[in-house]
Amino acid sequence: MSRKEIGLLACTVVIAAALLTSPTVAAGPKTVLRSATITYYPPFSYKDEKTDKLTGFDHELAEAMAAEIGATIEWEEFTYAQILSLAPLKTGRVHFYGTAVSDRPDKREKGISFIDYVYEPFVFFTLRENSGKYPDPMALCGESVAATRGDPTQAQRVQDWSDRNCIPNSKPPIKVATGENSAQNMLLLKQGRVAGAVNGAGSLAVANSVDGNRYLVIGEPLNKTMYGMGFLSKDREIGEKLRGGLQHLIDDGSYDALLEKWGLAEAIFSIGSKATIDAGVK
Repeated sequence: MSRKEIGLLACTVVIAAALLTSPTVAAGPKTVLRSATITYYPPFSYKDEKTDKLTGFDHELAEAMAAEIGATIEWEEFTYAQILSLAPLKTGRVHFYGTAVSDRPDKREKGISFIDYVYEPFVFFTLRENSGKYPDPMALCGESVAATRGDPTQAQRVQDWSDRNCIPNSKPPIKVATGENSAQNMLLLKQGRVAGAVNGAGSLAVANSVDGNRYLVIGEPLNKTMYGMGFLSKDREIGEKLRGGLQHLIDDGSYDALLEKWGLAEAIFSIGSKATIDAGVK
């Protein structure tokens, strides 16, 4: 073999090695990531009624994060209860959750970590037609308020607020009623079975846009929940790669553009300038 041929061969080997180790080409052992999602929580994760295709802020952000590390996503649909059970992760059906799960220490104790990506404030609301009867949260003392069964923190926040506000003012406590999801809670409200409900402000805004602005927020947010894309804590490498992808989207402005596109442009929704893992506190 001539010196020229040897040189060309060496150059080819170097280029091939670079391609194999490049983070934009290799996303770990697989370039197809299986991700779990739900289909009924707009504007975060849902199915477009006209196209029957997955869409939403979570969906687009997760795909953009995967693209940043040279991967594509294969989506699998689950109920929120299945996602909270952690079975999709622990049985190996998916690599990560590409949908909103609140990042809290009690969940991390179960072996799951979170790439934190957005906040959502939770609020009391009622029907706009009942605004005179329930002008502020204190008017809900002694009444029934709906919270989602699959997220026990909602009921706990309502109870905590009631303990801090109703009881000290000699008013009866709020009675918590539970529905399977936000849509059922709104149905309970329309049926007159509850006086109010608690819901994320982002998804409530979407409900108002499709339901004739029928719902009215009462008072200030109860809290601001940090959402994360969950992955098994032992699979730290995939979490760090996706966190790095999110950081790049923040740095180049793509993250803010997606927030604005999905009606989440207010500062209360943004995680700011730094992508983190396991930063949720409650």
